[in-house]
Amino acid sequence: MRHRFWEAAPLRSLSLPSPQPPDHPSRILQPRFPLPLFLFCWLQCALFVHPVGTIMSDAIVSTSVNVVERGTLEVDEHAAIDLMVKDGRYFAGFGPGQWLIAVPYYAVLRPLIGTLPYAEKKWDNNHFTYKRPKALPLKVVYLQIAMVWFFLGPLTGLFFAKMYTVLRRRCKAPAFALLGTLAAASGTLIACYSCVYSRQWFATLLVALVALHLIDERPRTPRAHYALGLLAGFSVPVDYIAVFALLLVALLHYFLVEDKRKVVPFALGIATIAIAVALYHMWLLGHPFKTPYQFRVWHEHNLSFDYKGERINFGRVTERGVVGLGLFPSWAALKGLTFGSFKGLFYFSPVLLFGLIGHLRALKTPARKLVALFCLAQFGVYFWVIASTNGEIFWSSFPLFFGPRYLIYGVPFLALGIAELRFDRKEIRVLFFVALALSLGMNVLGLMFHEVNLLATLEAPSVQNPIPHFLRRLIEHGPRIPILDQRAFYTASEWSQSAVFLAYAGALAACVVKMRRREEVEGLHQPGGPS
Repeated sequence: MRHRFWEAAPLRSLSLPSPQPPDHPSRILQPRFPLPLFLFCWLQCALFVHPVGTIMSDAIVSTSVNVVERGTLEVDEHAAIDLMVKDGRYFAGFGPGQWLIAVPYYAVLRPLIGTLPYAEKKWDNNHFTYKRPKALPLKVVYLQIAMVWFFLGPLTGLFFAKMYTVLRRRCKAPAFALLGTLAAASGTLIACYSCVYSRQWFATLLVALVALHLIDERPRTPRAHYALGLLAGFSVPVDYIAVFALLLVALLHYFLVEDKRKVVPFALGIATIAIAVALYHMWLLGHPFKTPYQFRVWHEHNLSFDYKGERINFGRVTERGVVGLGLFPSWAALKGLTFGSFKGLFYFSPVLLFGLIGHLRALKTPARKLVALFCLAQFGVYFWVIASTNGEIFWSSFPLFFGPRYLIYGVPFLALGIAELRFDRKEIRVLFFVALALSLGMNVLGLMFHEVNLLATLEAPSVQNPIPHFLRRLIEHGPRIPILDQRAFYTASEWSQSAVFLAYAGALAACVVKMRRREEVEGLHQPGGPS
């Protein structure tokens, strides 16, 4: 008998051991690696990569270049923003994790890009001018692109392959496990930030991969627990703000493992990274508990922009401090973070509401309560901190220096809640498909017409409500592929860009069809799904 697509495929000939609880991994047939999904997510990152990099990674990538070329962490004071100064020397104003990963990549690519000239401050294309405060070598731009193509893109593909595996085992409806994964990959702010060398997404990947591994497989050996501790701990030198996510993952590990002795190697893995970072701080800053943020400087005091009719000077403002933390969020921040048309999470990704509802529903099920609490906490901590942050410079009620981009730490965990919904009910399926279509549409528009959709600039009033702005561009010019629409490199015709976009859409459709066929062939039974 042919089953409906939202139901589990019929059970094939499986021999399942009886003593294990329903949700135990050994009760479930191991699916094959979801290669089509992995390739699609990697393709999306490569195709929509930011064509000139992002200013937030300039200092980081410049450090990697200088380590290879000159054997120093110093960067030119005019090479980038987001710098720190110590004893008159300028360094990247971030942790060491991100530039450290880029060093071997530049060592390999140096013969190809190491002698390129300086780039301009302005980068024109057919839709807008992308401005940089300072000119920088083209090798820095190309290295950022290479890091997305050959590091962050494959890692993103691996993450969503793992996420699909977890959803597949926890969801009674296999089709919605796939759609939930694609919703997170292409229908949330992850889509935009996975296309740049973003420290926020890189750190999120590390903690989320560890969390998914703990939820799905329960590693057995002390060595495996130590490796997971190293991986999770490395998120902090990538982005110090990841410390909240790391602490929550450590709590999840403690409550999930039955043998509490295995907590020790996991903690040792985290401690190894913490000691290494403390030694780095001691060597560079003279104190193990000081960070580059305490030495930040905006070298050019004339670096400024218009904000609410006033000319704001970065140098002057940052001397007084730009970020504070209140106890309670403002109503304007709560409204803007959720359903605001500028950067509202559920405005751009209504499909995540289904994840939130799913986790709340799972709280009623003892076997799923712990994971649901963990996922809600990951989202809630960053949401509350961002909503409660105050400072002098704001983007539509959001602080400029600690804004909605940090919600990315909670997005993949929020999406896991999709597995907890009852997709056997028609009204749930209809609403989910509507939310999925809106989420995919708005975020793919952002990928096409503004390389970092939720990183809109203060000097662009048109993107305060970006969706109508993007729709108008789509109607006037057709689909856009940013890497093919950059006059500094190569500008393809609108017809050829439309053809490439159709190929991208075809890859998405092929991924869905191929994965569904594999699910039907494997015929996996999903015990313990939502009833």
